[in-house]
Amino acid sequence: LVERRTSTTLGAELVASSLAEYGWQPQGAPEAPAGAGRGKCVIVPTTAGKKLVKRYKATVDPAAILHEHSILRHLAQIELPAPRVNITSDGETLIQRDTAMYAVFDVLEGYFQYHQYWLTPAQKRRCIAASGMALGTLHATLKDFTPAGQHPHGFISRSGERVRELWWFVDVINWIRQALPELAAQRDPLARQVFESHASWIEQRLWQLNQSLRQAELPRLIIHGDYGPYNLFFKPNAPIVILDFELARLDWRLTDLATALPSFARNRLGFRRRQIRAFLDGYRTRCPIDADELALLPVVWQFLTLRRVVVLWQRYWKTGARSWLDEAQRKLDLARWIIEHQQTFARWVME
Repeated sequence: LVERRTSTTLGAELVASSLAEYGWQPQGAPEAPAGAGRGKCVIVPTTAGKKLVKRYKATVDPAAILHEHSILRHLAQIELPAPRVNITSDGETLIQRDTAMYAVFDVLEGYFQYHQYWLTPAQKRRCIAASGMALGTLHATLKDFTPAGQHPHGFISRSGERVRELWWFVDVINWIRQALPELAAQRDPLARQVFESHASWIEQRLWQLNQSLRQAELPRLIIHGDYGPYNLFFKPNAPIVILDFELARLDWRLTDLATALPSFARNRLGFRRRQIRAFLDGYRTRCPIDADELALLPVVWQFLTLRRVVVLWQRYWKTGARSWLDEAQRKLDLARWIIEHQQTFARWVME
């Protein structure tokens, strides 16, 4: 999806075999784009034009891929700018080779990502407002759409439970508690100290937040799941293209806003009020949202952040990889910041 290339890890024979499912042949050697995301990807010229072949991680649930592809096919039908997943001669979007799963997408060329360039404050706010409009358009478009498949991070239905309810996170915390005596000697001593001083508080806080959000009965729709400047393509005189729907799912729409606003309006000094306003003003022009719902955005953000801490702790205690511990600490610091500034942030988003 970008011009910079690196050496590929998907061989030419495998790529040719995958393309044959579509009735196409490669017209050159496959090359890997820089920043290929959650899967391994290659770009290859074919008899049907330039294509991107993606191998999904082994940990991705096939039902989640079906979910993603169902959404992408719907967006293609209504011509909303998004990645175009290609369909095989048998009418499928997913190819299986041994234990791996692959998909083929059209390559998007001639686009740029605004956050990679120096912009004046006014130019940046225009890009942020346009990004808010694009998310609002996506939400309004998918408001009543029910895709095939299911994502483990989402809700089962518009009125049912989550696929992964809060008990899952509580079980993770309890697993770490039980594993501590055995694993502590193999891990950073600070990790045990942080866990023991925060685990009970996080567990209690999650139950409280979960209860509040259940009672609020927040609107649910198909969200993007990872909406940020890094997943948007811009081109002059063309609509924004939203990329990477791998985390798309049925969830509170505030989930997208809570995860997007930090990407668009936060810097090392805190949040920029005018950028928050630009994003939300753009969003509202395409998908209205009332003040009562927006008032709960900091609550949703805190809930999502604390759940993420638990997931990162699990990864650290299972693997010992320092990067998971460091990220968990950053999320824990963020949770404290949200709690400390909750009222101010709520006031800003409701302006």
